Amino acid sequence: MKKNKLYNMIFPVYPMFISMFFPPLIFLILGGNFIIDSLLMLIISKICFKKISGMFYVKHIFAAWGLGFAADIIGAAVCFSMLFSGVVLETSVIIGFLIAVLFIFALDFFITFNPALHKTYRLNLTQRILSSLAFAVFTAPITFFLPDSFGDMFWRDTANTIINNIEQFFRMIGG
Repeated sequence: MKKNKLYNMIFPVYPMFISMFFPPLIFLILGGNFIIDSLLMLIISKICFKKISGMFYVKHIFAAWGLGFAADIIGAAVCFSMLFSGVVLETSVIIGFLIAVLFIFALDFFITFNPALHKTYRLNLTQRILSSLAFAVFTAPITFFLPDSFGDMFWRDTANTIINNIEQFFRMIGG
């Protein structure tokens, strides 16, 4: 008896198609940034309140984390727009990086650590400036300076690994 195999023609499995929906680098960046932001938030809590405050952490971490990514996106957009207008790559990357750092500082100062928004845990002006500055320095988007070849290598290797794992899975179940 002849065995028939069914192939999924609607949802083909290609490396680029998979990496579009499951970009592994983004999970690494999100997780790493959350860990760094969390450690920084706990250190700020310890310095400002003489204890590690769970409520301070919970009320501020997601704002700092999300606004940090918003600042990175703004810096990347400025970098790309400068590239398209003919500015040299190195110059546009440095300017995009500096704009991202300035936005991290400003967004954390005016939103994350704003005493009007957080009535329970208020930071004085010096604490707000130093906390925002700490976030701007320690969560600066240094990945802007990674060469293109690193991204290409990572995506190619990751996509090949995902495809190999999927193929092995279907071989295991008899597909």
